[in-house]
Amino acid sequence: MSNKIRERTEKELQLQAKGLKEVTTLLSSFKIDYYLSGGTLLGIIRDGDFIKWDWDVEIAVPAEQIVPLRKQIVRALKNAYFEIYSITRSRINYKINAVKYGCRYEIMAYVLKENERVRLRSKMPARFFSKGGTVTLRGFEFAALHPPKEYLNYNYGDWKVPVKSTRRSDYTTKKSRSPVSIIKWIRNIMGI
Repeated sequence: MSNKIRERTEKELQLQAKGLKEVTTLLSSFKIDYYLSGGTLLGIIRDGDFIKWDWDVEIAVPAEQIVPLRKQIVRALKNAYFEIYSITRSRINYKINAVKYGCRYEIMAYVLKENERVRLRSKMPARFFSKGGTVTLRGFEFAALHPPKEYLNYNYGDWKVPVKSTRRSDYTTKKSRSPVSIIKWIRNIMGI
């Protein structure tokens, strides 16, 4: 855990941005809408860059777009020299952890449930997945959850104050974490 708090060097951050561009270009080539989210979007909006101690790059995608193409996407990531660190294979909680340049890229699928996009441990209003929201990071333009400051308020509360912690509950709001009712719904859908 302590390694996750280590601040990245400028060279590491440059490589992290390069890998992010590669991942998003790959997703776009499959016509998958992607959105920068989590600490990645927080760093861009608050600090104008990655958060130096954030150990991963979060990319949210609609489950209905990525799940049918999951095998092709994993193959394309491997062909682009990404190491597939892990895959959570359930449709309702699908996630790819790909590693390159010493950085982990989390591609997380969100399922539409009424007016929310949900995963096993998180939820957010579906409206944040609207097209047209972009941010610039290290000279590259990326799609992002929109409007970003509204998303950050929803997910982090007082997002302007940096919090160095590896415990999700220390820096996210309770409303952004899936309540028991959504977790039960997900488990029911998954048959577990």
